[in-house]
Amino acid sequence: SSLALLAVAAASLAACGADTAGGRKTFELEIAAKDKGELQLDDGTRLVVDEAKLVVGPIRFYSGEPLFARRGADPGWGRRLAFAASALGALFTAPAAHAHPGHYQEGETLAEWLETRRVDLLAAAPLSLGLARGVEGQYRSMLVTLPKPPAAIGGQSLELAVTAKEQNRTVRFRASFDVVREVRGIAIDENLATTAQGTARVEVDLHALLRRIDVAALPESSSATAEHQDLDPEGQAHNALFRGVTSTDTFTARWIAR
Repeated sequence: SSLALLAVAAASLAACGADTAGGRKTFELEIAAKDKGELQLDDGTRLVVDEAKLVVGPIRFYSGEPLFARRGADPGWGRRLAFAASALGALFTAPAAHAHPGHYQEGETLAEWLETRRVDLLAAAPLSLGLARGVEGQYRSMLVTLPKPPAAIGGQSLELAVTAKEQNRTVRFRASFDVVREVRGIAIDENLATTAQGTARVEVDLHALLRRIDVAALPESSSATAEHQDLDPEGQAHNALFRGVTSTDTFTARWIAR
């Protein structure tokens, strides 16, 4: 009956809300790069990142499912919401509206870090960003802001220098540009900021950042120790870097309990 369907739908939505209900939560936030050693692209090109600095902030955590779920992510919340919407839709004769594939619903804001910082991604240890403030709950996705650096920080959003080796060629290139983008719908590897104490670590995947570059199209360096050459702002490699740094594949976060 319609009443039975409504009761089931309400219970399902209540369960979704229960996932994000909780007391206040303050936790340490840090950032680090993954795979800081030699990287290898699909075509066999080997990359060594000589410099990698990125300006980040603010960073926010949400209850909504990520734009693209990582393998092994728990799809339960999405199934419950889809079932609830289906049950509620059965009560009405009007056609239901469906989200476009890939549409991101951020849900509730559960925690946020509101500062801006330049990060040396090649630092030996993760960089502490300070405290994120929010509430307990099921943290399923994240937003990372890549802003134009304020005057107090200076420079540009991304500053990168790379040495690439393919067969007998060595290519040394540099890129420095402002991004000014919010990277939304980033997947989180596990439940963050539960009642346990710990640190949320945002990780930047350098392989994902660089993997779109066609090194074969770049001019060879005169020697293995030659200066890095600036990328053509209109070229494929520059565009590939911009796509890489603004991709949800480049970022994730995990909870480190203590």
